[in-house]
Amino acid sequence: MKGVTLLTSPTDSGGAKVTRTDEAGATLVMVALMMTAIVLIVGLVVDGGRSYAARRQAQNAADSAALAGAQALFSYQYALFKGQAADPARIWAAVQDKLTQNGAASDQTCAYVDVTGVTLGTACSVVVPPPVTAAGVAVGGTRTEPASFMRLAGFSTVGARATSTATIQPLAGISSPFIVCGNPTVGGYNILESSGRVNASNAQALGVFDLQGPKVPDCGDPSAKFKGKADPTVTFAGAASYESVQQGNGYNSSIANQVAGQKPCPNGGPYDDCYMVIPLANGPGGTSSAPLLYITDFGIFHVTAANNGGNPIYSGQFFQPGTMVAGSGLAGQACVVGSQVCVAQLIG
Repeated sequence: MKGVTLLTSPTDSGGAKVTRTDEAGATLVMVALMMTAIVLIVGLVVDGGRSYAARRQAQNAADSAALAGAQALFSYQYALFKGQAADPARIWAAVQDKLTQNGAASDQTCAYVDVTGVTLGTACSVVVPPPVTAAGVAVGGTRTEPASFMRLAGFSTVGARATSTATIQPLAGISSPFIVCGNPTVGGYNILESSGRVNASNAQALGVFDLQGPKVPDCGDPSAKFKGKADPTVTFAGAASYESVQQGNGYNSSIANQVAGQKPCPNGGPYDDCYMVIPLANGPGGTSSAPLLYITDFGIFHVTAANNGGNPIYSGQFFQPGTMVAGSGLAGQACVVGSQVCVAQLIG
């Protein structure tokens, strides 16, 4: 028949006809699968970002909790040193508070560690006295966030767990306008033990002594001109290091100091009725033209000035370090609580 075209439906390999309805159904299935894949990919991106943020926030929480736990352990040990009541529950409470406050509210853990960060096997959450070798805490916590797209894959939350360790360490160094000779075997004040560490009982027994003046012990300074003043150009006096000194006894109003204590001395002075951290030397070094003193430890001293401008220009009195100071510490070393100046530092 002219003018008429017969249309035939395609067949599958078995000869069966494939209708347009079959093709539309297959397309819908493919679109659904593609949409599911796209949603999952978007979910991985969005919720992955949330997971990364949770991981970062969990680490911040763990770090702050570890520092708080180390500080609370210091307070506990200082109370024992003073013969006062000491409550170990406050250590765990300090850790929990920082973890919860910063969103790591689940899976909270805390254990005591030694100076190297090795766990001692005693949990802070158990209200028992810390081991005598405890020098810090290792803590952990988990922060969770509600999932969005990943709920389609059966995940209702995303989150991350973080851990951190902090220990109580001796102060590593500080800037100071003064250096005190603390070794009695070289004519200095009776402050340092043979190990170079502070002996708090001996230091307190000194009472008020000269910090800067013509009669300050020179610790065997080869120039014999040391009058108590540190080199003002030195910005950091470190433990177990030789530090240069300033010869002479003149007043210098531009001396600066990093301070700690009940009433910190202001940078640049005046230094009167205030507290500062001062390096302690146990022996000489250098030459007569470039004298040095060897620093082994640090102490907190109450500083007073001569109101009449006479000598000594400054006096000092040892102040028992009952609080931690800001600054860097000596990792891997134990701080003698109640004698040495201590800091809390993260080690992992």
